[in-house]
Amino acid sequence: MLLPAFGGCGVTEEGGLKSDSGAGGTDGGGGLGGGQCFPGAKVCPDPDKPSELLCLTSDDPKLGCSQAASCEPCAVPHASAKCDSGSCAVNECDNGWADCNNSPVDGCETDLTGDKNHCGSCATDCVASKGPGWICKAGVCEVNECCPTGATSCLTRRDCDGDKTNGCEVDVATDVTNCKTCGNGCDLANAQEACSQEVCVVTTCTSGFANCDANDANGCETNINSGNKLNCGACAKACNENHASATCQGGTCKLACNPGWGNCNGNVDDGCETDTNTSPLHCGVCGKACNPANVNNALCTAGGCDYDSCKVGFTDCDGNKANGCEINTAQDKSNCGTCGNVCKAPSGGSVVCSGGSCAESCGSGLTNCSGVCVNTSTDINYCGNCTTKCTPPANGNATCAAGACGFTCQNGFHKCGNECKANNDATACGSGCVNCPGPPVGSGTPICTTGNCNFTCSSPTSGKCTGGQAGCYNFNTDKNHCGGCTTVCTDPANGVNNCDAGTCKTTCNSGFHPCGATCKGDTDPTACGSTCLNCPGPSSGTGTAICSAGACDFTCSAPTPDRCSGACVDKQTDDKNCGTCGTDCTAQGKTCKTGNCVGTPSDGGAEGGDGG
Repeated sequence: MLLPAFGGCGVTEEGGLKSDSGAGGTDGGGGLGGGQCFPGAKVCPDPDKPSELLCLTSDDPKLGCSQAASCEPCAVPHASAKCDSGSCAVNECDNGWADCNNSPVDGCETDLTGDKNHCGSCATDCVASKGPGWICKAGVCEVNECCPTGATSCLTRRDCDGDKTNGCEVDVATDVTNCKTCGNGCDLANAQEACSQEVCVVTTCTSGFANCDANDANGCETNINSGNKLNCGACAKACNENHASATCQGGTCKLACNPGWGNCNGNVDDGCETDTNTSPLHCGVCGKACNPANVNNALCTAGGCDYDSCKVGFTDCDGNKANGCEINTAQDKSNCGTCGNVCKAPSGGSVVCSGGSCAESCGSGLTNCSGVCVNTSTDINYCGNCTTKCTPPANGNATCAAGACGFTCQNGFHKCGNECKANNDATACGSGCVNCPGPPVGSGTPICTTGNCNFTCSSPTSGKCTGGQAGCYNFNTDKNHCGGCTTVCTDPANGVNNCDAGTCKTTCNSGFHPCGATCKGDTDPTACGSTCLNCPGPSSGTGTAICSAGACDFTCSAPTPDRCSGACVDKQTDDKNCGTCGTDCTAQGKTCKTGNCVGTPSDGGAEGGDGG
């Protein structure tokens, strides 16, 4: 069973990491912070995530079985593998192969189809039973055709390709593709190989592997790059597990220090050499040196910095052993004489701790008033002495000058005796604090504006006038202040002028009507009717304009006493209106005489009109 292996992880019944208090990554050497596997298990890289580790808690040939130092799969040539008592063993040989030496190291090492010493079975030795010229072919002993006489010089020659034309082309003593038997190619694990005296041997190992058991049959069986803490980087180079558990990663030992130990010198060859519970240079973790101040001797106790005693004149006030006796109680103002005794300086002054006692002082020109350094010449809370506090009136600010209290008024207020009055207070107006009167005429309220008295008016006398007419008036009805301060409604002749809604309105006597601000007679042709028209006279002739019933008219007089339309004419002599209006003598080539149209002498006719 595989379980994740992490520093400081909890214990599981299945055999995970042992619980510890170490902190991973800080105890040196790339350790796991003390994480260890249960007895009988081992730490191996996760095949899927090589950067992570697993605990092997049961036998698994894929990881070399539990008793092997390496985490490499069991290398059992020509066979499937199994674990036997925690070690790699042969499970089942491949077809045609056998484990004749009963060693799991080289697996099923014998080719029963071609090995002359184990032909068909481990017990059948063709050479011993038949003679030196005999070989094994297809699991049966037969005479070597390439060496029928059994001469030493040809005993290892074979016709492996079956081609008679090229004879016995292979020397199975040295041919790497046909070593000992035809077709038996040397394929040693993680190695470059050769065939020597009918045996496959290692010439060089693949990088990261080594032939640590010196057995060529299983090749370079040891991964010295990862997973084998007994052969890490080289054969027999074991990781030092002094106060640690180790793994091999990248050919380098990685240590997981036991709780309370660290690889503080960075050298994995001596394991986790430092006791971090007691080392003042590596207290708790590597590199954390204890350097408590003002102590006689620095110590490390249970992984925490400590000391034996304070130097004379110093005290450990914060109780923190790591920083030692940090306070000089003879001079520290916050711990003067004893821990926590704070020297309090007077406000505006200073304080010192000398010989373990507090000493206060104020600057030049200042007085210490109950722990406050003040200038009694100007301080409103201590004016003249330590007991006098200047109190201002409402809306004022206290002042202290030459040790005497005074006050100034806030913005929007001014002094009136011992008070601060609002700048718009009508009872205390301006620098003279005058009590402002109301309006001299009408109803209103006194006010103070920019330090001067004034007033506002109220209904019904809401119209305000100043100067010689100062007062409050009803601009709607007051005929002397009609619509404003300067408008006076003056009575005209033959009428009365009153103020109505702020406008002068004239009312005339009977027989008169208003024209502007005057009253005109109803028959006055110069102001006739509601429009006060100036009536014209006749359009021609002599006459007089008149006004009748509010409408313009006229009368005619001599020498044109007769009226025709808008003109005055003499019907006795007017050629256009002869005898009657509209009779035109000129249209007949005649003239008007005595109201008749008469012809001229050239007509030959008699004088006389055709009727007037």
